[in-house]
Amino acid sequence: MNGIEEFAASPDICERAIKITMPEIKDYQRKEEADFWSEFEQKKPQILGALLDLVSKTLQRLPGVKPEHLPRMADFGKLGIAVEQCCGWESGTFIEAHRGNQDDMHAMILEISPVTDVLKRMLKDKLEFRGTMEALRLELNKYLPNEKRWAKGWPQNARALRSILDRIAPNLRSIGIRITHEDKKDREGNRKVRIWMEDPGASVRHPEGIPHISQPPEPLTDVTDMTDDVCIPFLDGVEDNLRKVAGRIIKMLSRGDTLSIMEIQRRCSQPIGVVKEAVKLLSDCGTIERPNMFDEYRLS
Repeated sequence: MNGIEEFAASPDICERAIKITMPEIKDYQRKEEADFWSEFEQKKPQILGALLDLVSKTLQRLPGVKPEHLPRMADFGKLGIAVEQCCGWESGTFIEAHRGNQDDMHAMILEISPVTDVLKRMLKDKLEFRGTMEALRLELNKYLPNEKRWAKGWPQNARALRSILDRIAPNLRSIGIRITHEDKKDREGNRKVRIWMEDPGASVRHPEGIPHISQPPEPLTDVTDMTDDVCIPFLDGVEDNLRKVAGRIIKMLSRGDTLSIMEIQRRCSQPIGVVKEAVKLLSDCGTIERPNMFDEYRLS
């Protein structure tokens, strides 16, 4: 599936898909269609041969792959780990990249859901709610301006609210929000729902079943030596640590390397969100670019 807007908004589809954002094609990179296909036909034998070699090696290695934890779509995860080993990538590269891709999908779905921000504001005040679905809807209304309570997409009854929460429950778990429905009914025949925010200091089990520790990596201890000789005046005014990470990325890529986002994050020892923000800053100003369809970067 392909499109310009975020069209795969179903949580069930997103948990079974890989999202690839294609890089921008700069003016100097554009080609006429005839030239493109002519070059492709010349390189097609090498491309096909490389792919078939990789498939053959992967299938040979696959029976010996015995990971301790697997993501949803376990067979796909096992195949990805076998490819990782055949390519000589660092152990855990595939699972970490897959987890990052799924986290991006979770974030996208939560961003477009009408209840996410309101639910987070409520849980910031009370950490836990227990009551009927209608009581929850009325409680959430308290965190909305009056005019937005009748906006399109906002649930107007308990059934509509439950439908929304059931759809995004896996995505909410990815940010530590849990929802359970009690089996027993109260005297009025209603079942109660419990919603709570997990302890932010505890280990959170990723919804795919992969252990994920909420504690972020240690911050950079000293990157001054990596940034003193890197001129980045366009980052004036940017937060200090983010500017240092951007400088370190430039220093890494100045050696002529093309590095994946996960490799950059590993070398920086920074949270993936900080690394992605620094990469986006450098991409937006044209300092670095993605030379292919993969999440890899090099100096422009």
